[in-house]
Amino acid sequence: PSASVDLTALYPQFYDTHHRKVELREDGSARIIDGITSLLAPVNPQFTLLTTAEIEIAGTHAILTQDGRSLRVTATCNADLQVSWESAEQPLRPEDIPYPGVKRLIIEPQIRNGDLELTVRLLPVD
Repeated sequence: PSASVDLTALYPQFYDTHHRKVELREDGSARIIDGITSLLAPVNPQFTLLTTAEIEIAGTHAILTQDGRSLRVTATCNADLQVSWESAEQPLRPEDIPYPGVKRLIIEPQIRNGDLELTVRLLPVD
């Protein structure tokens, strides 16, 4: 099964269109596909995932581990990617709230204009 949503209205000043599709796969994984057309600087596109799991980064993927279970997060893109994480305990903006014990996994395409196709896959690890 899958679902698609048009996110264009969120930040229309930064792109012409933004669509997100989420697919649940038979192997237990999920795939999130973001497609943006005519991205305009100075936007800094990111895919962010909040988690209380431990995060290990290896290239363009991460392993999240908690309570003896692991989740592999992989990303592919039509641009170079930077994958990192930071604490989400302190708010980024005044209107945000703190998230004690939470980390922010950040997948950041290194693109500032043009079209963007980003796919993030979440796969439970046995």
